[in-house]
Amino acid sequence: MASKKKPREVDILMLAALRELQIGEVFHELRVNESRRWKFDFAIPEMMLAVEIEGGISKFARFHPEWKTMRHQTGKGAADDCEKYATAVANGWTLFRFTTEMVRNGSAAQFLHKWNKNRLEHSWSVVEGE
Repeated sequence: MASKKKPREVDILMLAALRELQIGEVFHELRVNESRRWKFDFAIPEMMLAVEIEGGISKFARFHPEWKTMRHQTGKGAADDCEKYATAVANGWTLFRFTTEMVRNGSAAQFLHKWNKNRLEHSWSVVEGE
């Protein structure tokens, strides 16, 4: 992890989950657009896989004053995130968005494993008429 900040518990858990996939080098806070200063929380560039951990989303958020001022929770912040995510997908990235709780309880890792399994098996397809 190239970040200078002390890693959070969820960062350590996500890094482990992504490394467990064994599909490429995992980058933390990978800059993907210099002019917009966009970063992915985690990315495996050779697979065009990006993971964003959405902090401050909790049924208890109202009890944490610091979460009320998070950029992602403002109208402009949320709109900017939507633009970043749409741009990433339009440019071919597979993007997962997880809450911190999903990372902690293991469901984020389960989604990543399911994605990887389906990617390897090519078993997922769109069914016409449904």
